[in-house]
Amino acid sequence: MIHSIPTYLKGLMTEVDSKILAEIQSNYGENSTAFKFNKKFKSLERTWLPEYDEYGLTVWGINVDDEKITIFNPIENGYNGLFDINEEEDCNSTKIVDFESEVDLILMFQYSGEEAEYAQEGKSKFAEDYFDWLAIYKQDSNGLEEIVSIECA
Repeated sequence: MIHSIPTYLKGLMTEVDSKILAEIQSNYGENSTAFKFNKKFKSLERTWLPEYDEYGLTVWGINVDDEKITIFNPIENGYNGLFDINEEEDCNSTKIVDFESEVDLILMFQYSGEEAEYAQEGKSKFAEDYFDWLAIYKQDSNGLEEIVSIECA
């Protein structure tokens, strides 16, 4: 793995197997890594921007225990969040995307290779927190499918 799990998700995720990692790296390159949540999920909740008729950047997952887990908050997570580059989003308008069945969620984090330098300058001292791109995959009986992709730098 290029980096370990970002600190805000520690204890919630584990490494994916080499086959899944290879498939994800074929899309996002060698400077990417992936982790799977320890519990299955039944839906995603995302901010909704009615004026643009599109999703915002903040994403939560609702797991099988009905826990709402922050998957990505652009004000706090990733390169832009840790350097205070993103503007706050209105989190009052959201949409929920239900899955047909319980799924495993896998997160891909892509890095630039300059995270050690960023860790000296930014809010977090951990290189794994300075990811440039995040992708969310669902894995179920139909295989692996990318469902969300967010630029974080």
